[in-house]
Amino acid sequence: MVGRHYWPHLSIDVANRTVRLADGLARAGVAVEILTPRYASSWPDQIYHREIVVHRPAAAPRSEWSMGRYLRHLESWLRDHAHQYDVLYSATMREEAAVVVETARRLNLPSVVHHSGVGRNADATYSAPLRHRRRLHAAIHAADAIVVPRASAHQAMIAAGHYADRIHRIAIGVVPGKG
Repeated sequence: MVGRHYWPHLSIDVANRTVRLADGLARAGVAVEILTPRYASSWPDQIYHREIVVHRPAAAPRSEWSMGRYLRHLESWLRDHAHQYDVLYSATMREEAAVVVETARRLNLPSVVHHSGVGRNADATYSAPLRHRRRLHAAIHAADAIVVPRASAHQAMIAAGHYADRIHRIAIGVVPGKG
């Protein structure tokens, strides 16, 4: 699972959802690992959160200029390690999704991108900075599956020209477990 926000960013919706999903999958017996950036140089490259390995090999992007470097680090890490996984999952349809889908294609792995956000903050309305926009849209279109939580997101993805048979409406349904 690749996402720009994970623990300790639990006040951010996508981070909270990704933690809940990873935790639910792990409790169901699925081996899950997270790839996310470091937001401080003092943060270690790898931690365990709820017995899930969290890899943080790259510094978080802080500007448009550092986004390219961040994406190259993600791509390099995935190129070296993705062969160990059965599926690559992007927690959002933002810049990381392009890296996930392209790497999965190269390694002949399935890729899943998850639509996140609501209203103005929805991924369907997100317009990446110009230098990443075309790559992002092509990658999302090439993903093996797009998971959307609501009918409005489903309709927006179809209206954007994505294949209807690749779009799966799945409500966020992983509830926190005990302990």
